[in-house]
Amino acid sequence: MTQTLKVSDARKQLFQLTDKTERLRNRYILTKDGKPQSVLMSAEEFEEWMETVEILSDKKLMRDIRAGQEDIRKGRTRSFEEVFGKPLRASR
Repeated sequence: MTQTLKVSDARKQLFQLTDKTERLRNRYILTKDGKPQSVLMSAEEFEEWMETVEILSDKKLMRDIRAGQEDIRKGRTRSFEEVFGKPLRASR
């Protein structure tokens, strides 16, 4: 959930907001004079976003991902057993 708050209002409830970013994965767009200034989100979510940006920025990796998706669409796949020679064990 993303909410918009004035920086001055966010300052008054900073501890509660940071708790909600971590527990509920809430995000807050902080505004100053009615204009977006900053975003408050959990550190864990920020790291996830940065990893995504890194992947999307890697042209070779993205080419490989698209090629894999094309293989799946065209049915060029193999089962776990074909690749590893043993059945996949169900996790408990």
